[in-house]
Amino acid sequence: MPRSPRPTPRPSRALSPSDPRARAYRLAAIAYVLYGLLYLGGAVLALTPERMGLYFGFLPWWVFYLVGAALLALLPLLVLRQWTWLTRILALGPAAKALVLFRREGMAMAAGESPSLFTWAFALMAVLAALTLSWAGWGYPRAASHEEHPPSHDGHGTAHGS
Repeated sequence: MPRSPRPTPRPSRALSPSDPRARAYRLAAIAYVLYGLLYLGGAVLALTPERMGLYFGFLPWWVFYLVGAALLALLPLLVLRQWTWLTRILALGPAAKALVLFRREGMAMAAGESPSLFTWAFALMAVLAALTLSWAGWGYPRAASHEEHPPSHDGHGTAHGS
């Protein structure tokens, strides 16, 4: 039997850097890196000799920093590649962290403690990361092909008034 010809590769669906959707993902990746750097920096600042031990009986304390650094390097790259499902899941982490930090700081202030500048900065960065990840993951619909929505005379793919 003769072999069928190899299928021609599909054109890449990568969006140009000037595309609003690509910009949203790029901004989300940058915000996530900044959030991760603050998170890792706070963990380093909170490191005490008591925390430098074995966890679960076999994991040295520094493994958590190594995994955190690896995730900080990998996850923003996947956001840049527009992994929508991952971007949506990642948006939940900073959102939950912001709620926890705001609650913790509010309780501390209600108890008469002075506000922590780092905690407030971290909470605001968490909000920014959650918002940008949400906007990238949910704010833009998937790009439709031109066959489904042919361009109108204005070049935007929709008729005026619809």
